[in-house]
Amino acid sequence: MTVGGVGSGPLAMIAISALAGLSVFVGWRWSIVGLTAGILILAFVLFAGITGISSGPPTSPWLDVLGILGQGAASDYTSIVGVVLVCSSIVRPIPRG
Repeated sequence: MTVGGVGSGPLAMIAISALAGLSVFVGWRWSIVGLTAGILILAFVLFAGITGISSGPPTSPWLDVLGILGQGAASDYTSIVGVVLVCSSIVRPIPRG
């Protein structure tokens, strides 16, 4: 799977899956931490989208820190992790029965 010349190899997919599993665990175990982290992640994605931090691919990873942050915020994985943290922390406190 490649998007725009950036590959998502098996190791990247394993790392993303591990991060998603860890975010579910954190949101479920410590609800306030998961909720706070999820809201901060989604706020960063919204801020990056509104201000247009990432105007294009970075020319050099060492020189374009804002470009790398913007590209990370523009990826779907960042939004997914934020939503998973918020949802898993909200589902936990709901009383059963």
